Amino acid sequence: MSETIATTLSKEIFHDAKRDLTVNSLVYTLGASYRDYLINSFRTTYTKSSPPSERPSQPSFDRIEDHILEQLKSASSSYSTSREKVLARDGYQCKVTRFWHQRSVAAVAELAQLVDESGYGSGEVQACHIVNEAIMQGVDRDSPETKKRAAAGFLRILDTFGLSEVKNDFLKENGIHSLKNLISLSNAIHPEFDDLCLWFEPTDTEHTYTV
Repeated sequence: MSETIATTLSKEIFHDAKRDLTVNSLVYTLGASYRDYLINSFRTTYTKSSPPSERPSQPSFDRIEDHILEQLKSASSSYSTSREKVLARDGYQCKVTRFWHQRSVAAVAELAQLVDESGYGSGEVQACHIVNEAIMQGVDRDSPETKKRAAAGFLRILDTFGLSEVKNDFLKENGIHSLKNLISLSNAIHPEFDDLCLWFEPTDTEHTYTV
């Protein structure tokens, strides 16, 4: 855990400790917030936490969410234009299994030769969103309040964790379809990634991760 994130969590716990809440309710409320606004942003299926037995007061960071809501822009669908770029960036291979993108292999003879030499085989490989596209796609002033709050809550957490540059990327039109938010994965791996059963841990080597 980075120092910025650890400091942020400590400050939030200290702030909430001043409120008239039991320890269990305090921990639940903070944990539920991160589950709803951060963890669920990486899932394909959204899971809403049950409400705590004690209703907490309005968190101070809601003002930040309100500010972010004012900046949200509707993102038009541009996944199709980003897909080919991501596949090319990733060498037409799944980043985990090294499986080759079958349609690209069929279209480019040189790739077919590489498949034979690599021994990994080919199959269905997709350009997959890291942060679920539904969290930001089509969010504007006319969106349902729950959708706007989910997007704002996610962006607020990025901001408080010192990831304002990442937050600003998502605020741009089509930002959810940015190449930074896409990765090539085989059909066998994609569901595991969406369910958070598979994730990437950074190593000391740049752009290298442990799965």
